[in-house]
Amino acid sequence: MLASDMLISDYSSIFFDYRLTGRPMIVHAPDLEWYRDVERGFYGRWPDDPGLPLSRSQSDLEHLVQVALATVGKDNAEETTARENVKWVCKWVLDAMQYACE
Repeated sequence: MLASDMLISDYSSIFFDYRLTGRPMIVHAPDLEWYRDVERGFYGRWPDDPGLPLSRSQSDLEHLVQVALATVGKDNAEETTARENVKWVCKWVLDAMQYACE
């Protein structure tokens, strides 16, 4: 995750982990109806709940990737919150490691 510029995935829970990076994410789900109605179903209103861009075709995906890359590095509220979360997690891990080593 640390070496990537963005996440493109389908129905993975990795979105919740990757959000901590503050980098763009895109849901690519060309088979959304089949996956939802036949294969497994979803909790909540996935993929609407996380508020992520959704591509349903290769051309949709290419467009969303271009848009996302054009905004990388520009601060917005979600990225700021994600950066604050990463700092908090890092501090918590470092504190826990220091405590374990005492």
